[in-house]
Amino acid sequence: MNYQKRVEKIQKKFLEDGLDALLLTRGTDIRYLSGFTGEDKVAVLVLTEKKQFFITDGRFTNQAAMETENWEILLWRSGSSLYKETGLLLHQLQIKRAAVDIYDISHGSYQELSQVWEGSLEFCKPYVSNLRRVKEKEELELIKQACKITEDSFLAFLPKVSVGMTEMELRNILEAEFRVRGSEAVSFDTIVASGSDNGGNPHASLTGRKIEKGDMITVDFGAKYQGYCSDITRTFAVGKPDKKLQEIYQVVYEAKQAGRELLKCGVQASAVDGAIRSVIEQAGYSLVHGPGHGFGLDIHENPFLGPGNAYAMEEMVVHTLEPGIYVPGLGGVRIEDDYLIQKDGGECLTPQITEELIIL
Repeated sequence: MNYQKRVEKIQKKFLEDGLDALLLTRGTDIRYLSGFTGEDKVAVLVLTEKKQFFITDGRFTNQAAMETENWEILLWRSGSSLYKETGLLLHQLQIKRAAVDIYDISHGSYQELSQVWEGSLEFCKPYVSNLRRVKEKEELELIKQACKITEDSFLAFLPKVSVGMTEMELRNILEAEFRVRGSEAVSFDTIVASGSDNGGNPHASLTGRKIEKGDMITVDFGAKYQGYCSDITRTFAVGKPDKKLQEIYQVVYEAKQAGRELLKCGVQASAVDGAIRSVIEQAGYSLVHGPGHGFGLDIHENPFLGPGNAYAMEEMVVHTLEPGIYVPGLGGVRIEDDYLIQKDGGECLTPQITEELIIL
């Protein structure tokens, strides 16, 4: 990864906007610009026109030195705080205007910084998230590997599913398959939602409910590989499912196909959203969540599908499609795959698992 090239692109952007410095605190942004793989909320990056500083505490200074290049690593001293040290640095550098993402700093942290620095802290444009949106070739290789681990794990998991197992047991079996294949972590908390009660919850919490014959089970899952995420959902049946749920499955399938036809360069996110939403609404149901999002180092990244989003799809963006229908007291269906946006359409990165209803 050419981290320095990324840094220089960001420096150019904020300097064009008249800023003297940019503060970065989100763990995945720090990793994207430096290669540092440590914990979230343990460092602040400070970028100026010609310098770049990495502020952290004694637990991570050696790791930062090992994993990063071109950064001046500063120790957050005992008795101080991360943001007080950041403010002292800004004061020392005589920075007048700095910016930070509005979602990445708390009121308390802002106060700590302001106590030792009298400059103007502004909320900036999404410089880094905009750059992260379009993936580099090296990133795509890692994402593809994450997707392959996820697919292979699910295909190995399915034959192990049986009546009498709990949702928690199914989660554990699937995540064990991830680890066997080289995943260092899950991309998000695995969702296993079964039956007429929990199955009707789009982002259900795991329960000790036992799988019964005829159940529809929605599993939303993703392995992480070298920091990069994947995201797949399948609803499948253990034994012959309710006829109404089979009909709902077909509606969700058709909605996903409608979205995929438009998932290509130049098409607005709102148009893809509208195509998916139209199929679901014409069948008499509603779409209660966004039907797709970008991903990478974070599981949810720009762009997001939604009404009114005029963003036009770009080449080398990775994106999910995930329409779903949920009926309390009956159950739910969601089908999700990952795609690479190309000039002539979206290449499915998760093609091994059939989109047709799986009945075990």
